[in-house]
Amino acid sequence: MKIIGIILIPVFSFIVSFSAIPNISMGTLAPPPSGCYTGIFPGWDVPDEHEDNVSSQELVDLEELTGKAIAFTPFSVFWGENKVSGEQLEAIARYGAVPMLRLMPWGEPYWVEGYQEAYSLQRIIDGDFDQYLTDWADRVKEFGRPVMVNFGVEMNGDWFPWSGTFQGGGTTTGYGDPTKADGPERFVDAFRHIIDLFRNRGAANATWYFHANHESFPEESWNTISAYYPGDDYIDWLGFSVYGVQYQNEDWHSFNTLMGPAYNAICALSAKKPVILAEWGVGEYPSKGDKAAWYAEALDSLPTDYPRVKIAVVYSERWQNNDESWSDLRIDSSPAALSAYQNGIASDYYLGTVPGSAIINGGDYNGDGTSDIALFRPSSGLWALREITRLYFGGSNDQPIPGDYDGDGTDEVGIFRPGSGLWSVRGITRVYFGSSADTPIPLDFNGDGRCNFGIFRPNSGLWAIRGITRIHFGSANDQPTPGDYDGDGTANIGIFRSSSGLWSIRGLTRTYFGGSSDLAVPGDYNGTGVWSPGILRATTGLWAIKGITRTYFGSSSDLPVPADYNGSGSDSIGIFRGSSGLWAVQGVTRVYFGSSSDIPVTR
Repeated sequence: MKIIGIILIPVFSFIVSFSAIPNISMGTLAPPPSGCYTGIFPGWDVPDEHEDNVSSQELVDLEELTGKAIAFTPFSVFWGENKVSGEQLEAIARYGAVPMLRLMPWGEPYWVEGYQEAYSLQRIIDGDFDQYLTDWADRVKEFGRPVMVNFGVEMNGDWFPWSGTFQGGGTTTGYGDPTKADGPERFVDAFRHIIDLFRNRGAANATWYFHANHESFPEESWNTISAYYPGDDYIDWLGFSVYGVQYQNEDWHSFNTLMGPAYNAICALSAKKPVILAEWGVGEYPSKGDKAAWYAEALDSLPTDYPRVKIAVVYSERWQNNDESWSDLRIDSSPAALSAYQNGIASDYYLGTVPGSAIINGGDYNGDGTSDIALFRPSSGLWALREITRLYFGGSNDQPIPGDYDGDGTDEVGIFRPGSGLWSVRGITRVYFGSSADTPIPLDFNGDGRCNFGIFRPNSGLWAIRGITRIHFGSANDQPTPGDYDGDGTANIGIFRSSSGLWSIRGLTRTYFGGSSDLAVPGDYNGTGVWSPGILRATTGLWAIKGITRTYFGSSSDLPVPADYNGSGSDSIGIFRGSSGLWAVQGVTRVYFGSSSDIPVTR
């Protein structure tokens, strides 16, 4: 059995006074109490794609580019592809964002204006696509995490085949209520039909949003935003697009000139629904206007002038037009544009993580030989083991003590309750050992392949390993650093004295490494089976592993989470950033999971 260590000081010092994190695994997504969630609609990367190739790495790269995590990411489903897959849902969720599923009823040729009879709104109303939609409803339900879902974006324009202008327009005699325009009325009934179908399939994790364009084309009395609204009983969020200049033959307009009237029209649909700026952006046309200033105006004015906007999704893509000109709406189309976006989005008003939405993967909880990303949430007793399970065990005053207590090669969930000295290992045992003054240290101290119950009592330097030994080693200001420092498969007792940089491993060695501001991060960083002293200097992000490496990774607010994340037999340098839920493992992975209220229980 490989010895699994624990980084004690930075983890357990954060156990008190956590706030509750809402559980949003199912049900309608609520707006944040304050602020606005960020979102990015990323580029398609390669020609002829169908807005359905978002990757986790692409979102990581965009976060690094902008300096802000991404809370929401859209992708499209073109019905002509006849594809039902959870791939995009999972890819976006692996990064840590909430997916936005856009149902778009059209077939080839895409991006060509005009009516497509094969995908008419009437056929949707008549149920011709019910099996396809049922399959999507079931896939969303199986996903089991929040999804924003929309049907027929920008229906009040004249560029998509589902637009009202192609579905009956302003005539009133071809469908339904003779007092309503046929085009918008068909859209409303088709949208309601889809929502009813999803609800009947039990897809309760779908949050439905309405998505109009900021102005109507044609600008006729029948073609208003309100004419397309399915109603409060169907829609959870009100949304719209706001685009500045996209083509070289268009005139420049400021963000507020476009945003103000559309915001008022959207808010007039319902007094109680939150608003999503579902797409926003502008092209790079220096001869027409200043894109950087347009970005700055948008991000500066959203908090003050448009307070009901609680999600804002910037569009970042470019494409070549038929005249061979380029429309460049990427956030980094120029250094000035990127800087303006970075500066604006850096405000605390813009939120990069939806609490409880990210996927969680720690210790080895499934016996596959790799450490899994895992969290314990004291406020609720939740253990979330990424792609393995979610369960509840323990409470707000408990300390997590996962480990392999039965020698089967898989870590068990367990807690130590300082008030009573209770050790409770789920499905294995309950014993009383230690007190509120002690730090729990569950490791294999006798080489039998099982974790032993052990404590370190800082005020006296006592190490007590249940049924094995009691000794005094160290003092009040020492960090306990037990681990396998001689490669014999058993944990050695050890301490790091940061005041002098002393590492003292009982019966083996004394060495000096590190200083007063350092955290101890010992481990097997070279795969030899022998642990080495290591320190993290949080002020600079320096990781120094004695005799092995020096590297910079992380920042002062991060918790160290070194472990063997790829099954290589050696520990990787890793951090957990509670403020954003980021897990970053050097050279291995970046995922978003959890928040500042969670305790990493990877080892």
